[in-house]
Amino acid sequence: MPHVAVSLGLYLADKNTGAFKDLFLTFSSRPTFQHLKGTLSQKIRQMESSHWEMSTDLHKAFDEILRVAVSNDVEAGDMPKVLLILSDMQFNCCRGYDDSAIEMIRRKYEVAGYEAPSVVFWNLNAADNVPVKFDEKGTALVSGFSPSIMKSVLAADMEGFTPEAIMKKAVSSERYAL
Repeated sequence: MPHVAVSLGLYLADKNTGAFKDLFLTFSSRPTFQHLKGTLSQKIRQMESSHWEMSTDLHKAFDEILRVAVSNDVEAGDMPKVLLILSDMQFNCCRGYDDSAIEMIRRKYEVAGYEAPSVVFWNLNAADNVPVKFDEKGTALVSGFSPSIMKSVLAADMEGFTPEAIMKKAVSSERYAL
């Protein structure tokens, strides 16, 4: 498993609150939440030894997120506002529907009675799959890893949350001034 995915997953799981505190979701044909426990090295070993199948069933992943929310009676205001999908972007097809990944996510959240979060599709493997268009509101596309990418994603303006806006924020930092 790539070290970047592990380090980002550990950091972000630690920052979660409520029912999602210290949880990460495996990508597999049977995605499950894992609750991180112990020291940092124990958490790393736990994450690395989790059930990863090199398969990404996005439908089942969002079913699992919503199952945890509903079974824990998570209030709408306590749901995560942003979800980061750290992946190679090689998702299984959207079986049963003719919709995109973001349309599927929004549909599932609506059926469960929640407002869909903003979604960051973070491509850690430079695969060429692009799950949303550049101007899709409520989404972001990022690729690779650098502190400026993480900073721009975490500090994003939620009203103007689009792939293009996130990219502009990342390259408009002082570091890239002409």
